[in-house]
Amino acid sequence: VWHSSIEYFNTNNVIQLSDVESYDFDYSGTSMKALTMKKIIITDMYFTQDDLYRIFADMNIADMTIAESEMIHMLCPSSKSPFRYLNFLKNDLTDFLFQNCDTLLQLETLILHKNKFESLRKVSFMTSRMKSLRSLDMSSNLLRHDGAGVRCPWAESLVELDLSSNQLADAVFECLPVNVKKLSLENNQISNVPRGVAELESLEELNLA
Repeated sequence: VWHSSIEYFNTNNVIQLSDVESYDFDYSGTSMKALTMKKIIITDMYFTQDDLYRIFADMNIADMTIAESEMIHMLCPSSKSPFRYLNFLKNDLTDFLFQNCDTLLQLETLILHKNKFESLRKVSFMTSRMKSLRSLDMSSNLLRHDGAGVRCPWAESLVELDLSSNQLADAVFECLPVNVKKLSLENNQISNVPRGVAELESLEELNLA
């Protein structure tokens, strides 16, 4: 498939039967633009997980979706990545994802709906090196932020942020991207909207209900 004329490849309900082994993947000469994989089941638990994650992390395509697959980690690409859209919804990813990763410079959209993220500050740090990121979906996670004047270094390019259905309280307003235009905070534990929200001068849409 990779070295064919196929540009968009989708696969669902795949079960791995053979052992997972290290493999030197040839990324050259592909026509592939987007890969979508859903409900992937890995039955071999005795392998070096980085061998598998590295294949996906270094793909030279613009769009990749790996969803509903109990994925617990993804590596930072080895070199500057062409990814513009990444969708990892309904997996088991945590705050360790893409920390100190500086190769996702072209990434514009990142969807992490329904994973296991807990720290809003660590999420902000994850985005800090994503210089092109415009849209981030962190809905239906376990996110909290206890405030205490902790700096949240969001990507300055981020304009759309979905934090709905988490465990965020009023302190969330101390940890928001300065240039956000559309902000979703419904289904959290927010009781008051502080006056300081007016400092978000670019904010056009705020969803709380």
